[in-house]
Amino acid sequence: MSGWTEKEMNEGFVEQPQPEKAAPTTDMGRRQDLAGKTVRHNGYEYTYDELGYCKSKVKIQQEEA
Repeated sequence: MSGWTEKEMNEGFVEQPQPEKAAPTTDMGRRQDLAGKTVRHNGYEYTYDELGYCKSKVKIQQEEA
């Protein structure tokens, strides 16, 4: 079902397909400053190896207050 009225359609309004929004992606690139560490950021926990490559990303469960 479109958001246009029949009158608008007859006047030449044509509904165009809308692009789908892409899901945001996380930068999983090398971070030498985080080598050997586990950090929390934006609801996720990232673990980096000794060379600074991200080896895991885990969503942190939010506790209800």
